[in-house]
Amino acid sequence: INTSHGFIHKRFRLYTDMADIWNILDSLSADNVIYAWSNVLDLPETHDIIRLTYPELIARSTGDRYNVSVYSKTSGISEISESLSLNDFENPAPGWSYDRTFLDSTFVISGRYADKMTPAREFSSTFRFSVNQIPEEGLRVFSTMQYKQVGNNSCYLVITVNRNGKTLYYHAVDLNAFTTDKDEWNRAFTSQQYRKRNLKKGDEIVVYCWNSGKNEALYVDDFLVRTEYYGFVD
Repeated sequence: INTSHGFIHKRFRLYTDMADIWNILDSLSADNVIYAWSNVLDLPETHDIIRLTYPELIARSTGDRYNVSVYSKTSGISEISESLSLNDFENPAPGWSYDRTFLDSTFVISGRYADKMTPAREFSSTFRFSVNQIPEEGLRVFSTMQYKQVGNNSCYLVITVNRNGKTLYYHAVDLNAFTTDKDEWNRAFTSQQYRKRNLKKGDEIVVYCWNSGKNEALYVDDFLVRTEYYGFVD
């Protein structure tokens, strides 16, 4: 990253490194970011998290064991359409389930309330999005959130596709993979891409947090879902 203070270099290998990516991108004024991969695991979420701030892929070079991608903050002309929904748990949010019974003010990252899960309540507020048009080149779902965990057991950020009341595709990432400090709020991120051939009109995208290990408490705040799609065909 070329800034007014010179170049910033950062190496990423693990899901916990996502927090570093976020912190760097949040504070940048640079117009472009270069992401290079070679020989190690190339986490697909890395590209997606960059694209939350730098949405346009303007150049890419690939080889047998490497790729270099250049992302731009200035969008220019794009065929991409997107829908963004943020649940900060202060008021009902479009697309999200809402129940004030489970709001809590003990720990919050912003505002007055956060969503609280316990062993008796495993699932968070849920986002639902109906696929009413079939994306020509596919549909991509990004989800980010802030969380504070009381306990060391498993808990997941989940994206599913449901059809006729049944789960068609299921994707879950363990929040423990993102935890850098158990005593503080941490950031989680995941994304999924669904091809046109894998979706039908009426399919439902569902996003939620699952306290699967029945931690004593799991607090969630600033829960964001972004759906991104291209050139619709009816």
